[in-house]
Amino acid sequence: MFNVGSDYTRDYIHDRLGGSKQSYLPTTSGRVVAACVKLEMNPQAPKVVLCGTGKVIASAGALLAKQNEPVPVFIKRGINRWEYQGTFNVSEVHTSGPQFEALVAASERNPYDVSLAIELS
Repeated sequence: MFNVGSDYTRDYIHDRLGGSKQSYLPTTSGRVVAACVKLEMNPQAPKVVLCGTGKVIASAGALLAKQNEPVPVFIKRGINRWEYQGTFNVSEVHTSGPQFEALVAASERNPYDVSLAIELS
């Protein structure tokens, strides 16, 4: 369906996986179907996804944190160009503590603007 290193549009990703075309963690039927992240907000992607604190994104992050099935990860490379990185599983979830602080600090994001740091493998 996707080839590692190839670019796809959000329309193409949506047509194959479902979920929102705008959310960086689109969901369908109570599960996250993809992670579509920008390196400015997630510089350690695809190995780390940082979830914001807004109601919708925090809820999607919580779904991803509990998800046992793998999720395809895409990194934005340009206008409507999302490079497929592969399919990853959640390996660790952090809401506070030294590892959370280290992962957030590496992004230069304010820790108060991050609800979860999710490590993928």
